[in-house]
Amino acid sequence: QKAVYKRVIIKLSGEALAGEKGNGIDEKILDDITNQIKAVKELYKLNPSKVASDDIYMFVVINTASIQLVPSTVLALRQGVNSANVFEIIFPVWIVSIVAITAGVIMCKGVTKGA
Repeated sequence: QKAVYKRVIIKLSGEALAGEKGNGIDEKILDDITNQIKAVKELYKLNPSKVASDDIYMFVVINTASIQLVPSTVLALRQGVNSANVFEIIFPVWIVSIVAITAGVIMCKGVTKGA
């Protein structure tokens, strides 16, 4: 098998880079992200086929469909518009998150077993 992509674009949110400061770029967070990218690059060297394993596909699915325990951005927006009950979305968000991750895992298992 041949690798489909030669490069990967990583999308980072401002919230992810700000850390506990709340704004700007936290150097510790940036160092952690850089170390994680370096670790992935080292793992890539260990994979002679240059094709992602089924475990990597599963990791991507679980990471992408991550369960939102506290959707802080949406809560802040709802509070900003003076919503009557800011937290009424918590249970629907949990349900949708669980359904999304379950569907993703089932699809991933189905695709990887069929390959």
